Amino acid sequence: MDDTLYTRDVLRLAASLDDRRLDAPDVTVARTGRPCGSRLTLDLRFDAAGRIAEVGMAVKACALGQASAAYALARLTGQRADTLAPVERSLRAMLAGEAATLEAADWRDGVGQDWSGLGVFAPVAAFPARHGAVLLPFDAVRAAFDMRQAA
Repeated sequence: MDDTLYTRDVLRLAASLDDRRLDAPDVTVARTGRPCGSRLTLDLRFDAAGRIAEVGMAVKACALGQASAAYALARLTGQRADTLAPVERSLRAMLAGEAATLEAADWRDGVGQDWSGLGVFAPVAAFPARHGAVLLPFDAVRAAFDMRQAA
């Protein structure tokens, strides 16, 4: 196991994943990460204002994918596409090596939650093939918002 990627914090997050599906979700999205084959099925229910009201997930992934899913799962309720966008941009910039420091990134979402714990994935920037595992829940959520808007 690569200690650079699979830090104690990542492994703790991965172990905390409480994946469970929703009965009768408004939207279900399945995504597979490349090249590792991680798979995430996301169920969402929305409120009348378009915010995520309930989240369910089934995750079959490496520790990075499980950790990212666990972190997102704990923070998705109450989000809209526009409130989550700054966090996703910051995560993508960090993984691409564009964020000079974690402090420079915008880790606050539009509803005031702090996502700076995503900094645990900073070492993944050096491993582009692993970015997809970390981004998997964010890709699935964006696709779910797109599906809801198209319906």
